[in-house]
Parts: sequence; structure tokens; C-alpha cells
Amino acid sequence: MDRCLCGAADTFDRCCGVYIGGNHLAPTPEALMRARYSAYSLGNIDFIQRTCAGQALADFDYLAAQEWSNLVQFVALVIQDTHHTSTHGHVQFQATYIENGKTQVLSEFSVFQYLQGAWVYVQALLPPA
Repeated sequence: MDRCLCGAADTFDRCCGVYIGGNHLAPTPEALMRARYSAYSLGNIDFIQRTCAGQALADFDYLAAQEWSNLVQFVALVIQDTHHTSTHGHVQFQATYIENGKTQVLSEFSVFQYLQGAWVYVQALLPPA
């Protein structure tokens, strides 16, 4: 059994694939974060856009996201912290990828909201440089 792109022990079809394919809604912010990572890995920018709201959607540049996801090779996702209530949540993570032959690490504190029956990504808080 091959592990899901997000690093979970299950297969893609039983993990992130059910959310990206539209068969189910992600039940938690962490599940949505993992699915978004997998979607970026696959270049499925429609899913990325569909799961944004608020400031994240206002700032979303479809073509730039598509170009970036095609230029990089995603290596690993590490969830460092996650918490949610019935309406708000966060996921702190590190995503490792290779861009132009160099290994890069994106550290982010992602903010999610439960809106109209689904979790959505609303804001990224990056650590100070």
C-alpha cells in the first residue's frame, strides 16, 4: 500500500483523494490542510481555490498557484500542531519541497473556519523573518 501524498498511513484514495475528488468534505482543519497539500502536489488548483474563503480567497492568484505547483516537487508535510472548535481551527505545519534544485521549507500557521457546512482556509500566518 502506497501512503497518501500528505504522509498519512492510508492510501491517497482513502485519505486526501476522497476530499479532492469531492466525494466527502474534510471533517477537520487538519484533514483539509492535508488535502490541500496533496492537491498542490498534484497541481489541482481548482480544489485549492474551492477551499479558500475570506482573505485567503481575496488574495488567491490562480495562475501563480498553478505555475508554482508545476515548478516544485513536494517532498514532505509535517503537522506540528492542530486545534479546532466547532467553528474555528488552526494547523501549524512545515511543507518541504524542492524548487530549482534546492530544498525549501514553508512554515505556516494556517487559520480555518467552518462556514456553510464545510471547513475552509481563511488565512496564513507566516513566522517572522
